[in-house]
Order: sequence, then C-alpha cells, then structure tokens
Amino acid sequence: MNNNYSWRLQDHFMNSLGNFDAVITEFNPDQFWQGRVMVHCLNKKDIPLIPKMIDHKNGLIIVYNQSESKPFQLLLSNASSMFVVNGRLRFVNEKTGMMAQDNAPGGNVIFSFSEKDSLALKKSGLKGVFVPLKI
Repeated sequence: MNNNYSWRLQDHFMNSLGNFDAVITEFNPDQFWQGRVMVHCLNKKDIPLIPKMIDHKNGLIIVYNQSESKPFQLLLSNASSMFVVNGRLRFVNEKTGMMAQDNAPGGNVIFSFSEKDSLALKKSGLKGVFVPLKI
C-alpha cells in the first residue's frame, strides 16, 4: 500500500473492508490508479479525487459527512452505495504508528462504486448505516 500523507485509517477499520492495492491520501494529478483503492478525501485540496474515483470505480472513498456540499452531492449521484460511519474516526500516523490525539473533526461517510465494494461495506461489521444508492 502507498500512503502519500502520514495519516491513515486504523488497521482494524481497513481490514474489515478487505484488501486494497493502494491507499490514496492526497491528490496527485500524475498518479496512476490500478486495482482496488481506498481513497481518503478529507482535505479541501483533495476534492479532485472525487471525479477521479467516480471514473475509476474500483474501491472506496471516505469523506466528511457534509451532505449539503457539491462534492458530496456528486458522490450521491454517482455512487452505488454509502456507509455512514457511527461516531468519529481516529487516524494513525503511518510513520510512527501513533494514534492521532484528536478524533476527526466531523462524521464520515464511505462511498462505493461497484457491487463488490458495496458488498464489502455491507458485510464489514463496522458500526454505522449502509445505504444502497443504485438498484
């Protein structure tokens, strides 16, 4: 897995969602995505990750629960399903393995773009609510 920032989701959280070929935590217009990816789109400057993920359609993207925002609405209209995470997430520093001192500043939602990834969300055992978006 590659991480571009030093913060990532906790291992138990990632493991419950299956294997990923890459973890994308920062927008890089030159980066080629191959295989199943977990995309962390948690900074305003990383919003271009959303259309890239919509085109890629293989993996999951985690965002803050800002349902009124245009990026969130774009995800709602293109994703196969979403999973509203119960509670606030905490992230781990990739380099040190230390847990962040503070929780995420807001709630999170994970979007999927394929039947396989929707099933992974639904069967993850994570606390939250699974919502199918496309039938």
